[in-house]
Amino acid sequence: MATLTVKRIVCLASSRMPARTPGGRCIAGRELQADGRPGPWVRPINGRDNAGLTPSESRYENGSTPRLLDVMDVPVLNAHPKSHQRENWLLDPNRRWAKVGSASLDDLPNWVDEFDPLCVNQSSSSKGRNDRVHTSYANSINSSLCLIKVNLKVWVFDYYNRRTVQGRFRHGGTDYWLRVTDPNYEQKYNWRRDGCYHIGECLVTISLAGAHTDGYCYKLIAAIIKP
Repeated sequence: MATLTVKRIVCLASSRMPARTPGGRCIAGRELQADGRPGPWVRPINGRDNAGLTPSESRYENGSTPRLLDVMDVPVLNAHPKSHQRENWLLDPNRRWAKVGSASLDDLPNWVDEFDPLCVNQSSSSKGRNDRVHTSYANSINSSLCLIKVNLKVWVFDYYNRRTVQGRFRHGGTDYWLRVTDPNYEQKYNWRRDGCYHIGECLVTISLAGAHTDGYCYKLIAAIIKP
């Protein structure tokens, strides 16, 4: 039987679900421990397979939705890991979330991950670089979320008649070209001319999405956090 608990997390991702999965949002963050240190990653999910959270499932008491760096209490029922997404927790849809504060940008450098899902650089899509992992490898990965510091550039272009915002950076001596699903940056750059735009040093949350029909799991930039 599921036991209700509350996870206090710092919101480090509030992104749209990729187009190949049903609509909705993916919200995730790291648990805030009693001593103020970062704990494990937590990704609240519903019981629908591969479905993003609806507004009613991820809304505060006042009707607003979580924003990056919010400190929030999220009622959950139990851990619900699936494949490489071991941070998943099944949320309680009958209780609203509560915002209890905001995290400081000055504290975030201490939250940067040492190990991340970028370590498996097995495959690239036609327009990406080191942006996907075959499901046969993804299942052995222990984490599907990470926060890293990068020097970021954003590229805007059309791909199969769809406007695409892609983040490019170098991390650990390897180049990455990953789709951006942070809605703030998508909206900001979707309407700009094709080309490259320099963002500079920032923190990004990388999420390894669920399996696509082509047999791969794609790495996405779920959040861009910049002063």
